[in-house]
Amino acid sequence: MSNPDRASDITIKIKIPMGIDFEDLELAFDENGDMCYNVKPIEAICQASDLDMAHFSDGPEENLRQLIAAWYSAHRKQGGVSNPVAEEFFAD
Repeated sequence: MSNPDRASDITIKIKIPMGIDFEDLELAFDENGDMCYNVKPIEAICQASDLDMAHFSDGPEENLRQLIAAWYSAHRKQGGVSNPVAEEFFAD
């Protein structure tokens, strides 16, 4: 019997389309200290990965945070340059 109060770990494979780079997110902090970004790369990833954009735009903020964190981790492992906003945001 499953426990409805227990969170489930779900793995989603994403495809980063050719021509889309982590830098395309244009990560920045707004005047309130919240991270802001260019949504176009996320839309392109959703389309290429056959994912509903609403999962990231209308779902819990944690969904988008995990997507960006996973993408940044892969970006760095592949030799991508450090992004100061991502470094500060994910340092928590």
